[in-house]
Amino acid sequence: MKRKFVSFITCLVSLLACTSCTAKKERNVELNILYTNDIHANIENTTKLEDGTVINSIRYSTVKGYKDSLENSLLLDCGDFAQGAIYGGMDQGSTVVSLMKQATFDVTTYGNHEFDYGLSRGLQFQDLLNNGENPIPIVSCNFYKIENGIRKENVAPSYVIKEVADVKIGVIGVTTTDTIKSTSPTYFQNEKGEWIYGISSGAELYKDVQKAIDEIRDKVDVVLALGHLGLYSPIDSSTEVIKHTKGLDVFIDGHSHHEVPENKVNDITGKEVLLTQTGCYLANLGKLTIKYDNSKTPTFHTELLNGKDLKDVVPNSKVKASEEAFVNQVNEYLGNKIAHSEIDFTIFNPEDPKDRMVRERETNAADLVADAFYYYANDLRDYEVDVALINGGGVRNNVAKGDWSCLSVKKLNPFGNTLTVANMKGLTLLNALEFGARYTTNNTSQAETGSLLHGSGLTYKIDYSYKTSLSLSERDEFVKAPDDLSKYRVYDVNVYNKQTATYEPLDLEKIYSVCTTGYMLVKYGDGFNMFRECSVVHNEIEEDYQAVIKYLSDFKDTDGDTYPDIATINSPLQKYNNLKMNYENPYGAGNLIIANGR
Repeated sequence: MKRKFVSFITCLVSLLACTSCTAKKERNVELNILYTNDIHANIENTTKLEDGTVINSIRYSTVKGYKDSLENSLLLDCGDFAQGAIYGGMDQGSTVVSLMKQATFDVTTYGNHEFDYGLSRGLQFQDLLNNGENPIPIVSCNFYKIENGIRKENVAPSYVIKEVADVKIGVIGVTTTDTIKSTSPTYFQNEKGEWIYGISSGAELYKDVQKAIDEIRDKVDVVLALGHLGLYSPIDSSTEVIKHTKGLDVFIDGHSHHEVPENKVNDITGKEVLLTQTGCYLANLGKLTIKYDNSKTPTFHTELLNGKDLKDVVPNSKVKASEEAFVNQVNEYLGNKIAHSEIDFTIFNPEDPKDRMVRERETNAADLVADAFYYYANDLRDYEVDVALINGGGVRNNVAKGDWSCLSVKKLNPFGNTLTVANMKGLTLLNALEFGARYTTNNTSQAETGSLLHGSGLTYKIDYSYKTSLSLSERDEFVKAPDDLSKYRVYDVNVYNKQTATYEPLDLEKIYSVCTTGYMLVKYGDGFNMFRECSVVHNEIEEDYQAVIKYLSDFKDTDGDTYPDIATINSPLQKYNNLKMNYENPYGAGNLIIANGR
């Protein structure tokens, strides 16, 4: 009897403890949760006001200044903070991390580009951020280790709990499975090609998120997802995660660079969950207001604040000094004039500055880079290359007309990828083009993919009326192409013959020499697994941006000021008669044609 009574008391105490955890308190308080995503190391933003005045736009110093002006605040980041602009690539993200710590971010999650510097550096960001003054934990509930094919512990904590004004907030991290293919699958494998790290997708992803929610729902007042998923994937988007889970209040997202001030998505129970994303490059700062109005249940509201909204914010002086010192250092190092152009080189659609056309269509900026690779391999290295390629995701910024410096080129190609030359069959080349074109549509807002290939010495067409017939892995990597060539979206592929100065139809059995980055040819980045069939003949021959600089340096000086003038007619590739070039056209030279029907 005594034993039963003790057992009853133990159960009662446990029940009371559990009840106290879930009890809602009546409050009258307002919380301000600031958030960013996909900054991509852009620490030098400016904004032009209506009167033409150019001001420093949102920077880390602005974010810190605004945070300090608010009561009851948190500052969150959704990943892709360390790579993408020159200021990240100079020291593999170390200065960006320092600025984030000075700005007192409270939590971040892994974006796919945190691993562009390699797996070890990506993992090292946990220690760099979380140690020392102003620690910033990285959270991710679906990025895990694998041993002998069996899933093991997570790489980072699934969540953290932050308390602000007596309100407990659970922050769950979610990482895109695109990380593995968009950096390099080899980073996440051992020397035998066996997977040693994984990132869940689909049903497994929903399960991971739900598990994290269930673990903290009764311990906190508010549950936020801090995701790097985006809106593109039909199974791994933030909207699909919301629809397949329950218990979230707000999903703060990144990855797809969409501006989503406030969207409402029903979860699996029908409850509305707020979804938001700031866009990219600190063009906006997100603000989530959590308000208790003498109530037990909070209301949620999200909005995006741009540079004009925050123009009166006083930047934090310490962070500002650090920003300016590093920017000045980089600009001094790379800022010398190397050429001049009267042409705007673009990766964005001239009719829609938010449309990254380089991932959907041909652009003159991508043509310039591909031509630089072609020239470097053929004329500076004598490698007798047939084709040069660059993936759309590797060309990152516009370069406006005016003086070009090394910094201009480094902004165009910030990743520091090295050029590689490989021999491959025409069929392998065709499969690469087909893979890059697998999502191309007539609706550019749905067609974006960083794996779209731009070529020099090559022309091809994409018929978007065909659906892709490729077999793809669950990570969206190339597995197999159809046996029937009539099912390919890509057609009318032609390769330039330097001896005859004509474009000839692609021969599927012929061996072609192709120059592109080792990111694709060696690391199979973006999922280009067909390149595993290639024979690499020259590896790590030059950094991509250095090849572009050397190409530009050989343009003609037509005005006598000793600097090359960037124009089609001045290109050293003019020696190759009939090679397609047209830098004056923002839509390129016609190397890539998008068609509806053949």
